[in-house]
Amino acid sequence: NIILLWVSQKPMEWYAGRIKRMIRMVARTRHVTVKDLSPQFRASGWLTGWEVQQAAKLKSASIVPTEYMVVLDSKNTFGRLITERTFFTECNQGIRQGHVVIKRLDYWTENTYHQSARLLGVP
Repeated sequence: NIILLWVSQKPMEWYAGRIKRMIRMVARTRHVTVKDLSPQFRASGWLTGWEVQQAAKLKSASIVPTEYMVVLDSKNTFGRLITERTFFTECNQGIRQGHVVIKRLDYWTENTYHQSARLLGVP
């Protein structure tokens, strides 16, 4: 299943044709649900774009009816064919795709990580 979360300053209706074409293409093999979260985030008024993006990812956990999920931003792409085994073992354990050493990150990425960790209460 695919759940598309729309979070934008612009109304989803402005892109209805494009969204419908994408859904038709994906719906050949997957069930697609679209949820417009924009009104909730516009009402907050004080969140930055990055904060809205992170909050939407967290909100997705309350929408998805499964224990595990993969969250992708619209800028993410895959360079090879993926299957459920790309992310999970046969015993349904998550597979870590990479390893990052925080001290080797650029300033912006390291700052973003620490900001996320602080907001989520991660030491």
